[in-house]
Amino acid sequence: MLKGKPANQGHDEAKYLYRLARYVTALVGVGLEAVRTSTFNDYATLTASASTFDQHVNPVLGKARAVLRDEWRARAGGSASVRSEYNLARDEPTWMRLRDTLREGVLQMIL
Repeated sequence: MLKGKPANQGHDEAKYLYRLARYVTALVGVGLEAVRTSTFNDYATLTASASTFDQHVNPVLGKARAVLRDEWRARAGGSASVRSEYNLARDEPTWMRLRDTLREGVLQMIL
């Protein structure tokens, strides 16, 4: 588990990714769908080889992690509750904002 590994102690992501991994996965899906028609066209092409997959998924994954990390840090600056990752995961307006931010970010990456 990410959180329990000694090398990850003190890293912000280790504190919330174990609960929000599906959130990141969903953001990656949003990003891939936004660039699909102008990059890899279909998911069979995307998954045809590891290098093609990495070429398209890794930048979107990095962007998704950055978007979520920025949101987490902004929330941690305020009054974070004990279960703030649960609050974030269930906050639909925040999801919609992060989704739109990621979509815009990945579209700018391909321009």
